[in-house]
Amino acid sequence: VSQKADLSVISTIVQYLKHCHVEVRRAAVAALARVSEKGDPGCIGFIKLSLEDQGPRVRKVAVTALAHVTEACLEDIDAIVSRLDDDEEDVRQASVAALAQVHEAGVSNAGHARLISGILERMDSTRSGVRRAAVEALALTSEVGNMQVIASLVHSLEDGRLDVRMAALHAIASVSEVDNPYVTSAVTKCLQDFEASVRKTAIAVLIRVSLKGHPRVMSEIM
Repeated sequence: VSQKADLSVISTIVQYLKHCHVEVRRAAVAALARVSEKGDPGCIGFIKLSLEDQGPRVRKVAVTALAHVTEACLEDIDAIVSRLDDDEEDVRQASVAALAQVHEAGVSNAGHARLISGILERMDSTRSGVRRAAVEALALTSEVGNMQVIASLVHSLEDGRLDVRMAALHAIASVSEVDNPYVTSAVTKCLQDFEASVRKTAIAVLIRVSLKGHPRVMSEIM
């Protein structure tokens, strides 16, 4: 497929975005991302329409494609964040990866604030899969020391789902500055969690975020 945007090629590909077979639609989205120039509003518009496709495999490819071609405008960031709400785990994970890609590629201060705000809005979702995806996205996109993010992650340490609590611990290790007493106090409480995996992870996180080693941690590992 041509690496440069070609109107005739794009026009042909777009015809297949509404094909009756899901794999044809999926392939069409992937091809569109390959031939699109970065920031092309027409191609981005078609890719964003595919984010609502009935086929989860199409939506997964579409969110990845959007991260590839966007110039990180606010509307595109919103569209990628919205897929954290997807019913399918694979699509949610693709959204997490796409947000990390957009963040790493460089985003304006306004764009980053919009990205973080959109993720935080999903931290209290009634669906545990959405909460976990949001936690994972924060770990990959938040700047170190963002107290709004840290407070939200600390709240997730009390989540009823093991996978969310574990994800929150790992995220805190990524975004907390060293020797933050608020963080060390919250993670220390996890040493009383009824799940051994949480207690073990909490020890590792406390060692990472404490300069001199936390007294309770040292007693646990001695």
